[in-house]
Amino acid sequence: MFKKGKFRIFDKDARDALFGVGTIGMHLVGSTFIGLAMGYYLDKWLDPKYGTKPYLTFFFLFMGIVAGFRNVFFEAKRLQRMHDKNAVPSPKAALAEDEKDKAQGAEPDAGDASRKKTNDKD
Repeated sequence: MFKKGKFRIFDKDARDALFGVGTIGMHLVGSTFIGLAMGYYLDKWLDPKYGTKPYLTFFFLFMGIVAGFRNVFFEAKRLQRMHDKNAVPSPKAALAEDEKDKAQGAEPDAGDASRKKTNDKD
Protein backbone atom coordinates (compact mmCIF):
# COMPACT_ATOMS: atom_id res chain seq x y z
CA MET A 1 0.00 0.00 0.00
CA PHE A 2 2.76 2.44 0.97
CA LYS A 3 6.08 2.49 -0.80
CA LYS A 4 8.97 4.85 -0.07
CA GLY A 5 6.72 7.56 1.30
CA LYS A 6 4.39 7.48 -1.72
CA PHE A 7 0.78 6.45 -1.35
CA ARG A 8 -0.38 3.84 -3.83
CA ILE A 9 -4.00 2.79 -3.95
CA PHE A 10 -3.49 -0.52 -5.76
CA ASP A 11 -0.57 -2.60 -6.78
CA LYS A 12 -0.08 -3.32 -10.48
CA ASP A 13 -1.87 -6.70 -10.52
CA ALA A 14 -4.95 -5.39 -8.70
CA ARG A 15 -5.09 -2.33 -10.95
CA ASP A 16 -4.83 -4.47 -14.11
CA ALA A 17 -7.59 -6.76 -12.86
CA LEU A 18 -9.83 -3.81 -12.03
CA PHE A 19 -9.32 -2.26 -15.46
CA GLY A 20 -9.91 -5.63 -17.09
CA VAL A 21 -13.24 -6.04 -15.32
CA GLY A 22 -14.17 -2.48 -16.32
CA THR A 23 -13.57 -3.23 -19.98
CA ILE A 24 -15.99 -6.18 -19.95
CA GLY A 25 -19.03 -3.88 -19.85
CA MET A 26 -17.55 -1.61 -22.49
CA HIS A 27 -16.97 -4.58 -24.80
CA LEU A 28 -20.57 -5.70 -24.54
CA VAL A 29 -22.21 -2.28 -24.90
CA GLY A 30 -19.78 -0.94 -27.50
CA SER A 31 -20.05 -3.97 -29.79
CA THR A 32 -23.84 -3.89 -29.60
CA PHE A 33 -24.06 -0.19 -30.50
CA ILE A 34 -21.52 -0.51 -33.32
CA GLY A 35 -23.47 -3.44 -34.80
CA LEU A 36 -26.74 -1.52 -34.48
CA ALA A 37 -25.28 1.59 -36.12
CA MET A 38 -23.75 -0.41 -38.98
CA GLY A 39 -27.04 -2.17 -39.68
CA TYR A 40 -29.08 1.02 -39.46
CA TYR A 41 -26.91 3.01 -41.86
CA LEU A 42 -26.54 0.09 -44.28
CA ASP A 43 -30.34 -0.24 -44.30
CA LYS A 44 -30.68 3.47 -44.86
CA TRP A 45 -28.22 3.33 -47.75
CA LEU A 46 -29.40 0.08 -49.41
CA ASP A 47 -33.17 0.23 -48.74
CA PRO A 48 -34.16 2.38 -51.73
CA LYS A 49 -32.49 -0.01 -54.17
CA TYR A 50 -32.92 -3.44 -52.51
CA GLY A 51 -35.68 -3.04 -49.87
CA THR A 52 -33.61 -4.25 -46.92
CA LYS A 53 -35.19 -1.97 -44.29
CA PRO A 54 -35.35 -4.03 -41.06
CA TYR A 55 -33.23 -7.02 -42.04
CA LEU A 56 -29.74 -5.55 -42.04
CA THR A 57 -30.42 -3.66 -38.81
CA PHE A 58 -31.47 -6.84 -37.02
CA PHE A 59 -28.68 -8.89 -38.55
CA PHE A 60 -25.93 -6.47 -37.56
CA LEU A 61 -27.48 -5.91 -34.14
CA PHE A 62 -27.36 -9.67 -33.57
CA MET A 63 -23.78 -9.84 -34.86
CA GLY A 64 -22.78 -6.98 -32.52
CA ILE A 65 -24.29 -8.80 -29.54
CA VAL A 66 -22.46 -12.01 -30.50
CA ALA A 67 -19.18 -10.11 -30.90
CA GLY A 68 -19.72 -8.44 -27.51
CA PHE A 69 -20.25 -11.75 -25.73
CA ARG A 70 -17.25 -13.23 -27.54
CA ASN A 71 -15.07 -10.36 -26.31
CA VAL A 72 -16.45 -10.74 -22.78
CA PHE A 73 -15.64 -14.46 -22.85
CA PHE A 74 -12.04 -13.91 -23.96
CA GLU A 75 -11.52 -11.07 -21.48
CA ALA A 76 -12.84 -13.25 -18.65
CA LYS A 77 -10.48 -16.05 -19.69
CA ARG A 78 -7.56 -13.60 -19.72
CA LEU A 79 -8.46 -12.36 -16.23
CA GLN A 80 -8.76 -15.94 -14.97
CA ARG A 81 -5.31 -16.82 -16.33
CA MET A 82 -3.88 -13.69 -14.71
CA HIS A 83 -5.53 -14.61 -11.40
CA ASP A 84 -4.31 -18.22 -11.54
CA LYS A 85 -0.76 -17.06 -12.28
CA ASN A 86 -0.74 -14.74 -9.25
CA ALA A 87 -2.68 -16.99 -6.87
CA VAL A 88 -0.94 -18.22 -3.73
CA PRO A 89 -1.94 -21.70 -2.59
CA SER A 90 -3.72 -21.86 0.74
CA PRO A 91 -2.02 -23.52 3.73
CA LYS A 92 -4.64 -26.30 3.68
CA ALA A 93 -3.79 -27.10 0.06
CA ALA A 94 -0.07 -27.25 0.92
CA LEU A 95 -0.75 -29.62 3.85
CA ALA A 96 -2.95 -31.81 1.68
CA GLU A 97 -0.17 -31.95 -0.94
CA ASP A 98 2.36 -33.02 1.73
CA GLU A 99 0.02 -35.72 3.04
CA LYS A 100 -0.53 -36.98 -0.49
CA ASP A 101 3.23 -37.18 -1.08
CA LYS A 102 3.75 -39.07 2.19
CA ALA A 103 1.00 -41.54 1.32
CA GLN A 104 2.65 -42.24 -2.04
CA GLY A 105 6.02 -42.81 -0.37
CA ALA A 106 7.73 -39.77 -1.82
CA GLU A 107 11.18 -38.83 -0.64
CA PRO A 108 11.26 -35.93 1.84
CA ASP A 109 12.80 -32.76 0.49
CA ALA A 110 16.11 -31.36 1.72
CA GLY A 111 14.37 -29.14 4.26
CA ASP A 112 12.81 -32.14 5.99
CA ALA A 113 16.14 -34.01 6.10
CA SER A 114 17.99 -31.08 7.66
CA ARG A 115 15.29 -30.74 10.32
CA LYS A 116 15.58 -34.42 11.19
CA LYS A 117 19.36 -34.16 11.59
CA THR A 118 19.10 -31.21 13.92
CA ASN A 119 16.40 -32.95 15.97
CA ASP A 120 18.48 -36.16 16.19
CA LYS A 121 21.42 -34.28 17.75
CA ASP A 122 19.27 -33.05 20.67
